[in-house]
Amino acid sequence: MPNLEDIKRKAQNAAYTATEKAQDAAAAAGGKTEVFVTSAGEKAEELRTYAGEKMEAFTDYVGEKAGVLRDYAGEKAEAFMANAGGKAGALRGIAGEKAGAFLDYAGAKAGTLKEAA
Repeated sequence: MPNLEDIKRKAQNAAYTATEKAQDAAAAAGGKTEVFVTSAGEKAEELRTYAGEKMEAFTDYVGEKAGVLRDYAGEKAEAFMANAGGKAGALRGIAGEKAGAFLDYAGAKAGTLKEAA
């Protein structure tokens, strides 16, 4: 029959062994957690850097496209103004011709009316 002291000693040894194993497991988990956190921090920093580079490249691209659109709009505005100026000049010429023809006609009618009077 086992001795009560023997059982007590074995129980204490088992408790110590379980405690040591739990401490070892916690230490291992702590080490793994620290490695994981460090790795996650490094990955986060890499992503931040990558996102910054992409944002900078996108901003440059948008700026270039905006410049191209601004130049294109300026060219189109100049072409429109040149065309509008040409049309306005043509309309002025036609209006001048019509006004001259009307004045000639009015003068001839006035002369006819003067002779008839």
